[in-house]
Amino acid sequence: MASGQTQYYGLSQWEAADKVERVDFNSDNAKIDGALRALAEQAGQKADRSAVDSLSNVVEQKADKTALSAAEGRISDLESGKADKTELAAQIRALSQSHDADTEALRSENCWVKLGTAALAAEQAEMNFDLSGVDLSKFRALELHGELSSGASGSMALLFNHQSSISFHGPNGRSKNYAIFLYNENEFSGMVRIQRSPRAGCMVIYSLNANYGFMDQPDGNSTYTDRLIMDGIQSIQVTSFDLSDVQKTLKGGSNLTLYGLKK
Repeated sequence: MASGQTQYYGLSQWEAADKVERVDFNSDNAKIDGALRALAEQAGQKADRSAVDSLSNVVEQKADKTALSAAEGRISDLESGKADKTELAAQIRALSQSHDADTEALRSENCWVKLGTAALAAEQAEMNFDLSGVDLSKFRALELHGELSSGASGSMALLFNHQSSISFHGPNGRSKNYAIFLYNENEFSGMVRIQRSPRAGCMVIYSLNANYGFMDQPDGNSTYTDRLIMDGIQSIQVTSFDLSDVQKTLKGGSNLTLYGLKK
């Protein structure tokens, strides 16, 4: 659109960066046509034809016909090569949807997916993660990340499917009915990993805990079971037990996020 106008008749004047549009020329032509008509009527009533001719010459000087014709030709070329707005909008939507689909596909392949978050506002016996709606056969491993604090010294541990009849074995105790991931401590800040074992029908649990600025070795807090496979997990309970195997509570402020690694 023209950014400037002539002083007297308001005709369009373009700068180099202005977009040339047909509507400007239509507007100019309407103004010129109206002015000529008014002058012609005035000339027929009180002036001779020479005055109209003189004014017509002045108008022709302000909007050169050759320049107008050339500009109209350029506009026609632009319009003929320009995509229909409706079609262009449809193409943009299609590209956007394709991009979203590609992004979602990348996120769905070989990546960590957040499966749940738990945070305790007050002291509580356990945290629970419901996985009944998750197809764990599509995951290689599960990881819990966060911080836990227990009201008594003992062991941080996991239960699965609200069952206390599953036996777990490891260096921190044998034939326990809970999976110890931190032994004889009441503070945890790190990661607990649950993964498939190379041994068929087994599942391994181990942890990394920040301890005086260092991380424990993962095999130091590992345990396993041959009574449950990862695909059979319906829920995970995070809790703590004292050294006499009595379940204790977790303090308010404890929080964990559960992630799954897709196959």
